Amino acid sequence: MSKTNMISEDVTSNTVVTIINVQDLDDGENGKVQCVLNKNVPFSLKSTENHFYSLVTDSDLDRESASEYNITVTCSDEGVPSLSSSVTL
Repeated sequence: MSKTNMISEDVTSNTVVTIINVQDLDDGENGKVQCVLNKNVPFSLKSTENHFYSLVTDSDLDRESASEYNITVTCSDEGVPSLSSSVTL
């Protein structure tokens, strides 16, 4: 699933762009999930409450240097073997 969202280039750092809900129904270590973003994007993920992450700006956006971003969020569980899933925003 992919989504598109317009963001003004004059937003300040730490502006929430979207909130992501991540769930793994397994118990124990298999149910623990870590999420990361692709590199070289001016965004970061912040863990909020149980199973939620906020995607926030972590630097200035400059339309002249990049008019759009493809942000891939990859979440992996801590099971053996580890399973993962990705979504591009």
